[in-house]
Amino acid sequence: MPNRPSRRLPGRRVPHLALTLGVLLGACSQPPTPPTSSAAAQLEAEVGGFSAQQVLDPRRGARVIQDEDANGGQALVLLGTGDEVRFTVPRALRAGRYDVRVRARGEQYDGAPIVALSRGGTPLGTATLDNDSYAMRNFGAVDVQPGQTLTVTYLNDAHGGPGQDRNAVVDYLTLTPHGAANVPPSVTLRTATNGDVPAGNVFEPNHHVTLEARADDEDGRVDRVDFYDGDTLVGSDRTAPYTFVLSTERDVGLETKYPRTLTARAVDNDGASTTSNDVTVVVGPSSRPTLQPLRAVNFGGSATLVDGVFYDASPAGVTTNGDASANAADASLVPPIMTPGREALVRSAVSRRGPLDVRVNVPNGTYRVYLYVLADDRARAVDVLAEGRAVAHYTPNTPGRWDKLGPWEVAVRDGALNLTGTGAGAERFAALEVWRLPQAGDVRPVVHFTPPGDPVSEYPAGQPIPLTADASDPDGRVDRVVYYAYSLTGAPVAKIGEATTAPYRVTWSGAPSGLYEVVAQAIDKTGVASNVEKKLVSVQ
Repeated sequence: MPNRPSRRLPGRRVPHLALTLGVLLGACSQPPTPPTSSAAAQLEAEVGGFSAQQVLDPRRGARVIQDEDANGGQALVLLGTGDEVRFTVPRALRAGRYDVRVRARGEQYDGAPIVALSRGGTPLGTATLDNDSYAMRNFGAVDVQPGQTLTVTYLNDAHGGPGQDRNAVVDYLTLTPHGAANVPPSVTLRTATNGDVPAGNVFEPNHHVTLEARADDEDGRVDRVDFYDGDTLVGSDRTAPYTFVLSTERDVGLETKYPRTLTARAVDNDGASTTSNDVTVVVGPSSRPTLQPLRAVNFGGSATLVDGVFYDASPAGVTTNGDASANAADASLVPPIMTPGREALVRSAVSRRGPLDVRVNVPNGTYRVYLYVLADDRARAVDVLAEGRAVAHYTPNTPGRWDKLGPWEVAVRDGALNLTGTGAGAERFAALEVWRLPQAGDVRPVVHFTPPGDPVSEYPAGQPIPLTADASDPDGRVDRVVYYAYSLTGAPVAKIGEATTAPYRVTWSGAPSGLYEVVAQAIDKTGVASNVEKKLVSVQ
């Protein structure tokens, strides 16, 4: 297709240079031919020159960009068909036959970019950059002489509008003696974080540990990257970027909090392998400051129970500019969810293209906040702000990815907790937990069942069970009394109901047969919760 004016990218402009390139050379102690593995060279793209056409017509020229994933932090992007970068073979390199490879990545649109290698106008090979992250791509075996110029040219530009652009990004070229002994791959495992700002390495239930490795193979290709939790293989990936999502629900037991050592092992196409650096994370259960959060909201779905927390269905005092957008029931979630209640919670979300705002009325105070999020169909990054402060930078990388972000300690001073999600796509918030933290000057309300009754109250199955409590607050007013039923025979915990005026009375209807510990808890107008009052109820 015809070229169009290139999109300007940040980075310094490179002048027309006499193509002297930075190289990595070993000792040259052998006769001129054949070359040996010690005579390999690595040619950096961004210190090379461009053809006179690009210098004279900079709208079509390549550009140096800053890229933390590139060697040395810089790479060169080819924006239009015919854009090229030239490499001069070092004078110190012996003549001979070499395998020529390029470390590059493709910015995909309507297909992958293709680059060609040539020498003096003679085609030598092509490479398809169907990888979003940097990887080695092989042009083939080439006869090389010192001082020759090798040119990498972009062949198939495409552009469909903003965000729809096909480009080739070149990091460096390698020359390895043809037939040399296999060189093992290289691999680095990035530090795992849970998306919080500042980053941390502590993971609680529904925090997913994203393992991401950078792997290269200078004389072949990376076949796969295996991820290990200690000595246990937990997953593999054959496509760059090499990632695996370690699920705290599926892969990690959370009975106790303890450190875990994670590694990545890269295997190349000849079976050689290299193990990465260690990354340590701490996983374990969260410590809940109260029996239940002050507010727990399922934004786009119905009231539900997940992990012992009762989520209300967008009750009074919760506002948002998002629309309910349940994820399709057959769409894949990453990682898969084992608990139906949690899956329903995640799939029902509010969504908005542009800033997504949520406002939850709470008394002034300091809170521990968690937020369930769900990636959009293009897995675009989302920044989360709480009360105007950046608390998370969520980079899902995969459509259908979900996580529970937090906890964040947030101070509320205006009677409402405000959360905002911003990004290039459609932000999706699924659910929220707001736990009140103990604060100086707190005085707990007091609650007691009335009448005290027998140690065990017995009721026939099907009969409504009346529950009444007396509650008071020494320094204010009681806001509500909430009743829960904890089964002693294996049934899920149930929220019976709540009462907001004295006498604080509710009726438990349809209680299944079994033995229960019924709990009452009073909460005052500032969000302070009482100690729990308990009684045993037998339903036969």
